[in-house]
Amino acid sequence: MAAPKSIQRFFLPSLVFSLALLLFAVGIAAFFTLRSHRIEDEFRLMEAEAALIVEALGCLPDEPVDSLPQFVRNMASDGTRISVFHDSFVPLVPSDRDLADSLRKIIGSAELRSGRSTFRLEHALHVARPLSTGVSTGYLLLSRSTGAVTRDIRNTGSALFAAFVLLTGAITVLSYRTFFLIVNPVRELVASASQYAGGALHVRTTIWEPAELTVLSDTMNTMAHQLDTRIRSIEDGRNELDAILAGMAEGLILVDSENRIRRLNRAAAMLFPESADPRGKLLLDLVRNIGLHEIVRETLGSGVQQERTIPLYRKETLFLQVHAGPVPMDDGTGVLLVLNDITRIQRLESIRRDFVANVSHELKTPITSIQGFVETLADGAVDDPDQARHFLKIIAKHTGRLNAIIEDLLQLSRIEQNREPLQIEPARIDEIVRAVRSVTDQKALEKRISVTEEAAGSPVVRVNAGLLERAIANLVDNAITYTPPEGAVHIRWDHSADSIRISIADTGPGIPLPDQERIFERFYRLDQARSRELGGTGLGLAIVKHVALIHGGHASVQSIVGRGSTFIIEIPQ
Repeated sequence: MAAPKSIQRFFLPSLVFSLALLLFAVGIAAFFTLRSHRIEDEFRLMEAEAALIVEALGCLPDEPVDSLPQFVRNMASDGTRISVFHDSFVPLVPSDRDLADSLRKIIGSAELRSGRSTFRLEHALHVARPLSTGVSTGYLLLSRSTGAVTRDIRNTGSALFAAFVLLTGAITVLSYRTFFLIVNPVRELVASASQYAGGALHVRTTIWEPAELTVLSDTMNTMAHQLDTRIRSIEDGRNELDAILAGMAEGLILVDSENRIRRLNRAAAMLFPESADPRGKLLLDLVRNIGLHEIVRETLGSGVQQERTIPLYRKETLFLQVHAGPVPMDDGTGVLLVLNDITRIQRLESIRRDFVANVSHELKTPITSIQGFVETLADGAVDDPDQARHFLKIIAKHTGRLNAIIEDLLQLSRIEQNREPLQIEPARIDEIVRAVRSVTDQKALEKRISVTEEAAGSPVVRVNAGLLERAIANLVDNAITYTPPEGAVHIRWDHSADSIRISIADTGPGIPLPDQERIFERFYRLDQARSRELGGTGLGLAIVKHVALIHGGHASVQSIVGRGSTFIIEIPQ
């Protein structure tokens, strides 16, 4: 359905069109009238000029007609062409022959016999007069081009058209102004009503006249003031509630009896970022979790508050402590869900349990061995020097293992806590690698493993030299430890303006893909028995990871089973 027309659109075009049509008709009539008058004026001037010439020729009674052309032409005004004909219509000037036929046609007219004849032919105005002298008779023909007349008429038409355009524009403006004065108060009231409908109740409208619209304007202003006061009171209460809900760390979701989400706060929305605006949607569409729906169903069924912890499976599993309570609503009973994200607590608890279990497991073996050999020595083996020395070497080995585990734990703790600012200074990477090799080359020599280096870029880097040396030493030591004899270890560093990249590649057995994601965890081992046998504490790669992290970088591994591994430390510069 088409939109209704406004008062201006309904009346103004018809009025302006009618007035413009009237002006156009008047202009056309005026144009043709002025055109006719202009031609008549031109004919009158030419007739007056012809009369003067004939009168002048009358003073020459003894001159024949054929001796007059040059005399007559000297009397012609600018723009006027004069022709003289014998009474037999033979032109005295050959170029005038084309007018002879036209002149012959009008000779018989009563008008010419009376001494006057005018006619228009071939873009020219002509005036013919009989001519007689004492010895002969003929005709005088005055011709003048219509160019000047046409220009005058065209200028007159242009002036009339310009006047028409100006008058039409003036009429349009005046008509619009008149309608504006009439319709504007109504439009102001309509605009105010539209703003009130949009919530802008602070708008006020003042109409001075007419009186009826003034009363309507005052009434609308009063109504808007009362509505504004009431709505502000409601909004203040709602804003206070929104501020309280937004400031809560716990997520709140209000669902109705049909399990549709009525309201939720920012903390709850952050738990479900995949839904832009979940209000009005079913809770099942937002969260597909059987535990959450069960607690809502039980709360609606029993009317009693419920509480439990549920896992929420995403890319990373979230653990939510959910408190559900019934809430009376206009259309029945709803449920208010309070969601507390305890994922971090759960993870910390899991890490604590795993850490205690791992540390206990790592410490139990050497302590058990030490205790067993001490008891053996106490039972009499101490009296056998050879056996006692053997047992003491074993005890010393396990004591060193305990010391290495404790030292690594302390080192890892210091790195993780990072209580003091990290001392970043310029250092030479080749000197750091040389210091590492001074410690590890003997072990590589014993296993007949070749250790090579490759450098790219400037050797000067900005790092904590001590921590980086410890991380590289751990990686090189691991590479030598797990690489079979006659193998190779390759140390490479690439230094650019953006970062320093250190890689240690070996020709060892490689690491399966599932284990590569966990290889940097504390106490994680691919082969528990073999790792302990080789003297590892299970903390070296965890230290490497944390050294890279506190430098703002990261550690990674690339490995193919049976073809060796490459451990990479990348630190931004």
